[in-house]
Amino acid sequence: MYSYAYDFSAFQVHRHTFIPQIPSALASVNTAKLALHTEDYPIAEGLNALFPTLLKSGMKYFEHQVSESGEQVQCSRPLRLGCVLSGGQAAGGHNVIMGLYDMAKKLHPDSQLFGFLAGPHGVYTGNY
Repeated sequence: MYSYAYDFSAFQVHRHTFIPQIPSALASVNTAKLALHTEDYPIAEGLNALFPTLLKSGMKYFEHQVSESGEQVQCSRPLRLGCVLSGGQAAGGHNVIMGLYDMAKKLHPDSQLFGFLAGPHGVYTGNY
């Protein structure tokens, strides 16, 4: 029985060799500090009026800080991260998901990344 699963074109073979560049903010994830902040996210003046329901008080956010001592990033406990895209085609979406996954595993090897199926609908239906 012949399987087409591994019968790649020359272009597909070329694509499999591609390794995307890591953004400079994440390139030093092994020698950087990552802090979770629970205070208000610093929002540029005028954006609250444009996005009244998106930017709320007390929104948690991560801040990437470069360590002077070069100590390795480690979290004391595994992270449980969720990622939701629009539900349709998302150019570069796979790269974003793989970047989140790779970073979470570097911060703690037992970290988990959950994806929500069908975009935002998957969030409120628990479809992940």
